[in-house]
Amino acid sequence: NGFLLRKSDAMLGSAPLSFPLVLRRIESFTNLDALAAPLGGIIPYSRNNVRLSWIVPNQDGIYYQYRQLPSNNWTEWNQDTQVEFLNLPWGSYSFYVRASADGVNFQEISIPIRVQAPWYFSPYAYLTYILGFFGLVWAINQWKQQSLTRQKVKLQEKEQRALQEQAAKYQRELDALEKRKLEEQNVDLSKQLKDKTVELAVKAKENEEKNRLLFSLREQIEKVLNNQKVTQVKWAELKRELDAFLEIDDKIFELQMDELHQEFFKKLKDQFPSLSNHDLRLCAYLKIGLNSKEIAEILNILPSSSYISRSRLRKKLNLNGDQDLYDFLNAI
Repeated sequence: NGFLLRKSDAMLGSAPLSFPLVLRRIESFTNLDALAAPLGGIIPYSRNNVRLSWIVPNQDGIYYQYRQLPSNNWTEWNQDTQVEFLNLPWGSYSFYVRASADGVNFQEISIPIRVQAPWYFSPYAYLTYILGFFGLVWAINQWKQQSLTRQKVKLQEKEQRALQEQAAKYQRELDALEKRKLEEQNVDLSKQLKDKTVELAVKAKENEEKNRLLFSLREQIEKVLNNQKVTQVKWAELKRELDAFLEIDDKIFELQMDELHQEFFKKLKDQFPSLSNHDLRLCAYLKIGLNSKEIAEILNILPSSSYISRSRLRKKLNLNGDQDLYDFLNAI
């Protein structure tokens, strides 16, 4: 090639020379391209395939030995002047290679290699991870607080619903109790009304018998007055007293009946002006639940007469055959 190498020391019989081991290139490569990397430079993690080549210039029969990466184990001696390391992990490495010829070892060289950490292992990434961790802790804490708040709200709503249901239950029980109390009072009032009406009816019956007796006495007195002129004044006075007693007693009974069934009688008279006092009393007896037999005993008449009175009363009240007299009177 136009050059001549001279081994002067060998020619003179001196000790063999140590020839230099030269690093030819460092390349980082991918499937698409290869780029030269500076000695000691940083290789991007995306190009972490490294190719190294070396040589002892102008020498034959040279054997080489190098350390594998990343294990740093020496290989067997061979004449390869190039090696490739694929997918090197990120970090710093020292690649060592040495040469030997005829049992003489040449100098050993060290080649620093640094594969850059991927972006997710960069300081900024770690900072992001730290911030993200604290953000996650904060978010979890906020979520827990919100969840606790929601649980408290749900618990309060549940307790409020329970209180409302309990209050509604108590109100229903109170309403039922008041209803039962009113029903009992109505039953008592109805019983009292019935008892008073029966009492008045019995009294009316007694008064009627007394009135019969008094009427009989009055008739006899009238006969005496017609025959005995001497005692006519005294007998007339007695007759006036009996008449006054009969009139007052009869009016007292009517007043008591009117007072006991005042509203009922007023409504009946307003709707049916043709009803007599007897009809009004019969309506009062029917309203309180007395049957025809009981009414007949009170009025001192036959049960058949009581049925006839009821039929006449139905006609005066303009009731149809399918209308119940008791329900009609209690609806007034």
